[in-house]
Amino acid sequence: MKSLRVILYVLVVAFATSASAQNFFSNEEPAQLFDIGLRLGINASNRTFPKGAFNQWSVNSWGTGVDAGCVVDINIRDFVSLQPGLFIETRSSNYAYAHIYYDKNHESDDLSQLGHDRSVNLTVPILVSLKLNLADNLRAIAEAGPYVQYYFYDSATDKVQVVEPQSKPTDPLRVSRAKPASLDVGLKIGGGISFQRRYSFFIHYLAGGKKAWKEPLQGGHNKEWLFTIGYNL
Repeated sequence: MKSLRVILYVLVVAFATSASAQNFFSNEEPAQLFDIGLRLGINASNRTFPKGAFNQWSVNSWGTGVDAGCVVDINIRDFVSLQPGLFIETRSSNYAYAHIYYDKNHESDDLSQLGHDRSVNLTVPILVSLKLNLADNLRAIAEAGPYVQYYFYDSATDKVQVVEPQSKPTDPLRVSRAKPASLDVGLKIGGGISFQRRYSFFIHYLAGGKKAWKEPLQGGHNKEWLFTIGYNL
C-alpha cells in the first residue's frame, strides 16, 4: 500500500506542476481518425492442467516467449479509441506430473513425466483504449477487451500422456497423448504510458476462457503476462 501511495503522489505532482498540461480528460475530436502502432515485447505464459487430472501431483511452471505485431487505433474521441491488433507470438511452459493407476488385476503402475512445451500463436485482440493526460506529451493508458488466439505450431520434449477413462472396470487401460486445444478466446487487460503520443510501454494480462486441452484430458487454461514497447507511425 505504501508503494502505491508513492506512485499516486508522484503522478499527482507531475500533473499539478505542469504549467502547460492539457486537460486530464480530453473529450475533443481526435487530430486524426487512425493511428498505426508497432509492438514488440516479451511474455511469460502458462498452460495449466485440469484440476485433478493427475492423482499424485502436477506442476505447470511459467515459460518465456516473444511477441511482435501491430495495432490500429480507431480514434472515437481524443480520450478513447477502439484498437484491433494482430500479433505473432511464441509461448512456452514446463510441466511435471505423477499418476498411479490400476489395471483389471488391481496391479498398480506409475505414469510420471516432465517436459517443456513451446507453441507459436496468432493472436487477434480488440481492445477499448482509454487515454488520460498526465502532463504535456505524457499519457496514462488503460486497455481491455476480448482476444482470439490460434496456435499453428506446438512442440514438446515429450508429449503429455493421460490414462483414458474406462467405460467398464474390465476394459483394458489405454494411455494416450493429450492434445492442446488450437483455439482460445479470452480477455486481455492492462495499461501503460505513452510519451509524445509516439513511444509507449505496456503491461497486459491475457486470461484464456476456453479449455486448454482436448479429450481425454479436457480442461485447464492458458495464461500470459505480456510486456511490450510500442512506436506509433
